[in-house]
Amino acid sequence: MRYFIFALFMACCMTSYAQQESMVGNTKLGAVYEEALMSLKAEFGEPEQESITQIKFKNVHFKGFKFDALCLNFRNNRFSEARFYMNASNKQAALHLKESLAKAFSQNQELSKDLEEDGSTFYKGGRGPLGIGHLFTIFSAPNNGRWTAQLRYGPFIF
Repeated sequence: MRYFIFALFMACCMTSYAQQESMVGNTKLGAVYEEALMSLKAEFGEPEQESITQIKFKNVHFKGFKFDALCLNFRNNRFSEARFYMNASNKQAALHLKESLAKAFSQNQELSKDLEEDGSTFYKGGRGPLGIGHLFTIFSAPNNGRWTAQLRYGPFIF
C-alpha cells in the first residue's frame, strides 16, 4: 500500500511539473482549439490565417524577440505545435539569430546543444507536456526559399 501511495504522489508531482512548463506564452499545449484561439488572439492579435488545423500570425513579439511569422498547428482539435520564424538574409545571419535565441533562453532554462547531420548546432530545452522529451527546439533552416532561425514547440500528440 505504501508503494502505491508513493507512486501516486510521484505521478501527481510529475504531472504538475510538466503542466507548468507546457505553455507557449499564455496558451497551454494540448488546449482545445476554441480555448487556444481565444488565448492566442489575446496575446498576438488577429491571425493572418485561421483554420481548424492551423493558425498563422505575422510580426509577433515573443520573449523579447520579434518574429516574422508564427504558425500554430492543431491535431485532434488540440494545440500541438508552435513554430516561430525569424527571417534572415543568408545562412550566416540565420545562425547568428539562432545563437541569440539560445543565449536568451539559456538565461531561464537549461539547454542542451546537439549537432545536425551537416555539423551545425541546434538547441533543445524544457520538459514536454507529457513529462518526457523536450519542450522546444531552437535551430536554423531554410523555409520557403529563405534562411530562418526557428523556435519550435512540439509537435506533441495529445
